[in-house]
Amino acid sequence: SVSHPGATRPPAPTTPFTYGRLTLYPRVSASFSYSEGILSEVGRPTNSYISSVSAGFRFDAGRNWALDYGTGWTLYSSRRFKNSPNHNFNFSGALPLRAWEGGFSQGYSYARAPRIETGRQTERQTVTTSGTLARPLGTKLTFQTGLSQSLSFISASPDSYSWSSSNALQYRLGETASVGGTLGVSYVDVNPGVNMAAVTPSGSFAWAVSPRLTMSAS
Repeated sequence: SVSHPGATRPPAPTTPFTYGRLTLYPRVSASFSYSEGILSEVGRPTNSYISSVSAGFRFDAGRNWALDYGTGWTLYSSRRFKNSPNHNFNFSGALPLRAWEGGFSQGYSYARAPRIETGRQTERQTVTTSGTLARPLGTKLTFQTGLSQSLSFISASPDSYSWSSSNALQYRLGETASVGGTLGVSYVDVNPGVNMAAVTPSGSFAWAVSPRLTMSAS
């Protein structure tokens, strides 16, 4: 099987907000919890009740295009923490390009929450971009390639910028089994900090024992 960012979103729940090929899925949620030992400052663990309320929507245009946005508000009973908003946005699509299947995804998130890395409540913004291309090479062999970028901007901590590439081949062994190989290349730029690069080869095997049972190894 071939996967890409525009085709891997989870199945949508039912909704009455449908007009032709356009569908809107609103959502609302709330939570309440109690946490001990969360860091408000370096070396200063704090206990607090935490209340969260969030709302958002997912907008589908046909089967290939989706826009998702969510926002929320987190309230702390302890005055050592600041009540904070959060935002999450993602736009994804799938593009059939003759013999190829293309997909992309663009995301953005903002949150201000306690982090172990900084030892305090910390703002973090993340921008992600990814894209894939895939095509069959004959009746049993499939090739897929992908590129992704993630940019993280963190207050009171080093920013990080990462890029990765993945190239994969998958071969079908009959109707129920397949083997595959993947070569991944990644680079992380930490500012300030130590940059890192990696090359990661991997292999996989999958066997559909029955319609409800699949065994896999990698």
